[in-house]
Order: sequence, then structure tokens, then C-alpha cells
Amino acid sequence: MLGAIVGDFIGSSWEGVEPFQFRGELLSDVSHFTDDTVLTIATAYTWAVEGDLVTSYRESIKDYQNLGFSEPLHQWAHGVDEQQHFNHGNGAAIRVSPVAVFANNLQEAISLSRRAAVVTHYNELAVRLAELIGGATFLAHRQSAPEDIIEFAVEHCPSLFQLPRSGSPFQWESVVAAIEIACRTVSFEACMRECISAGGDVDSVCAMAGAISEGLWGCPSHLLTHVLEELKRCHPDLFRMLRISLFGRES
Repeated sequence: MLGAIVGDFIGSSWEGVEPFQFRGELLSDVSHFTDDTVLTIATAYTWAVEGDLVTSYRESIKDYQNLGFSEPLHQWAHGVDEQQHFNHGNGAAIRVSPVAVFANNLQEAISLSRRAAVVTHYNELAVRLAELIGGATFLAHRQSAPEDIIEFAVEHCPSLFQLPRSGSPFQWESVVAAIEIACRTVSFEACMRECISAGGDVDSVCAMAGAISEGLWGCPSHLLTHVLEELKRCHPDLFRMLRISLFGRES
């Protein structure tokens, strides 16, 4: 889960770029948090306090409406949801990495991911994308080998790995790219650089791949420390929710 937040922060300043070879520094003065971080923390916090995901997501979208939420999610938060039957993007997949903390087995991780996804996304493909990231993240944090994670993903959604790709990962392609990049790189930093190089929906690819790569290789302490300090400085309420999610309510 922390890898997703770090990934979102790293990828934020590269959103929408064309594919290129990135060899620069991962942190920059324009790095920031997006809706991916907001909903990841909202998911973890709601599970931790046994709250209601509908209420939590609606409040989070309204409270942080300037952090990059899509128009369909803005509409959903304000009670207009017809469009969500046709929303097959990655908006549910980017927020399910807390299954690594809250699930006890793979099937529970998939189930929790589905339950979180269907709150806002009524399209089956979007829900399956969330299951893919939830399952892959859980396996990575339980010492599964990269090839076993790929095998799970291909078996869970075989058609996605057979479809032609545009070359710039958005929507379902971003989920497939995140899993593949996380499983073929051998460090968190190498994973982030390859996600940036892929272009497209970079912050989301970095967030999803970051959650998986954290489980496989760990997240470097200098990146984690910097990002958490920035979260506390810029969004203290989100930082508090994250602390409660990981350590319980403060006495």
C-alpha cells in the first residue's frame, strides 16, 4: 500500500507523456499526490475502522476534488451514476492495494478488491481490473515469485494479455503494464523508471506497479521517508487516516 502512495507521488509529474527513455531522478519539485493516493488511503481507513465505502469515497472525492478525479467520479460523488455502467477504466484498480494489509488469503484479496470496486464502477471489466491488481499485490506481499504473479494475472483475465495494445498505457492497458513492469524489474526504483518511460497514465501505472514492487523488493527508505513527510505536510488529514489504517486509533 505504501508503495502505491510513493508510486503515485513519483509518477504525478509525468502524467500523459509519450513513451521515452527515462533516466532522471524519481523525485522532483513538482511531484504531488493525486486521486490515486486519496482513494487508496480512503479504502484502507474505511476497512480499518469498519466504515462504509460509499460514504468514504464520496466524502474523499468532494474533499480532494482538485487532485485529479475524473469527471465520471465527480458525478458519482454527487449522486449521478448512470455513466459508471460504461466506465471501464482503472479508477477502481488504483485503490485496492490495501488488500496486502487486510486480506488473509488470495481469495479474500480478490473479494475485497471486488467489493471496493463495485461501489463506484458497475462495469465488469473495471471490476476485474481491480481484482487483478488486488490479487497481484497480495501475492507480491506474500513472497510469491514474479512469474507466479504473472501466471495468476493471465489465468484471471487471459483475454487482456492477448489483446493488441496502443503503445501508451491507459485504462485496461495501464493495469496490464503495471503488473508486467513490476514483475520484470528487479528493484522498486527500476520499476518506477520503467513505468515513467512507458508514458500514458503514468501516476496510476506507478501507483499500481509500486504496490506490487514494494512487496517484491521493498520500497527504498529515502523515497518512503520523503513521500510520507510530504503527505504529512500537504495533506495532514490523509496522513492521519493512513496512520490509523496501519497502527490503529491513537489513544
